[in-house]
Amino acid sequence: MALILTGCVVKQQQPAPVEPTQPVEPVQPVPQT
Repeated sequence: MALILTGCVVKQQQPAPVEPTQPVEPVQPVPQT
């Protein structure tokens, strides 16, 4: 479990502690097709 959490945190590098949800992730806005 620690691996998944660490991977998410490292990949996103956000100020979020342990949140599997991405409230602020303007990486792929649907209207970008």
